[in-house]
Amino acid sequence: MKFKDFLDLKPKCILCKIVLLVVIVSVFTTTDLIVKDVVYRNLRHENYPMQRKDDVVVIKGFWNYRYTQNDDIGFSILSWMEKFLSPTAKRVFLCCLQGFGTAIVICFYFYSKRLKYLIPFALIISGALGNFLDRCFRGFVVDYIMWYHKSFIWPIFNLADVFTVVGAFMLILILIFYGDDEDKPSAETVSQS
Repeated sequence: MKFKDFLDLKPKCILCKIVLLVVIVSVFTTTDLIVKDVVYRNLRHENYPMQRKDDVVVIKGFWNYRYTQNDDIGFSILSWMEKFLSPTAKRVFLCCLQGFGTAIVICFYFYSKRLKYLIPFALIISGALGNFLDRCFRGFVVDYIMWYHKSFIWPIFNLADVFTVVGAFMLILILIFYGDDEDKPSAETVSQS
């Protein structure tokens, strides 16, 4: 079986889609939440919760683990809301926003008919759900992966962000290189007409 043929497989029933989604989301979201809990317990300063312990160096000069409490989303694009909303109202708003976004991606998942779309959507759902659950239960998202070079520091992120970005990147690549051919007439139908 060629890779393109594998990507074009269609699940036989809705139950197959549900099982695939539950398996992928369970594995990836659980992994994300466990890693966040390990970081929360080990890199957060116990006496001063907003402070962190020393960074854990993975690759010197490039990659550290640094505990950070993220009470915003996506490069702090909604930080302006602090002027208008209390911290609790902002938390509720962000939980609703993330929950709504996750629900939309789940709808796209069930609307999709081919395996090539189901796996990227399941990864995006896993990442979105991991951050959604973290925000709902903790009031913030635990971020910990810090990439940097000299004075440049990339925004600190977590495993759920990686799942979301990898899923979106896979989806873009699939749309570019293995786009949907269902609406295009096949060579047989063109020759018959």
